[in-house]
Amino acid sequence: MTTRQLHHAAGHDHGDHGDPWIGNARFQNGKTMFFDFDDFGHGPFVLDLSTAVWHFAHEESEQNTAMTKALITGYQKVRPLSASELEALPLLVKLDEVRSLLFLARHFTLSDDMWNKAFEGAKRVFS
Repeated sequence: MTTRQLHHAAGHDHGDHGDPWIGNARFQNGKTMFFDFDDFGHGPFVLDLSTAVWHFAHEESEQNTAMTKALITGYQKVRPLSASELEALPLLVKLDEVRSLLFLARHFTLSDDMWNKAFEGAKRVFS
């Protein structure tokens, strides 16, 4: 899939949180509230979903598989994904991994051991 096809498959640009995960959310009275909009930008809705899925992609476990499935199922109850968005989702998760590795390289000095751990996680995401 080319980048143009990926962009088209992912859908139209909208405001995106940029870093949706459990640590940036609060749950109260049956509602979810997000905060920490440092990574806010414009992109397809499915990009926020891919970022949330990415948080479960580093460790293969039954729990992470179940959480990913529940996240996508719940998301689709509120906003159904098109076939092209579903096709783009795994590629966008990989894009999130690249974005994370670039962030680490730009902003941190990691030990060899920490880089090895980061690359082990990346291998799981890309496999």
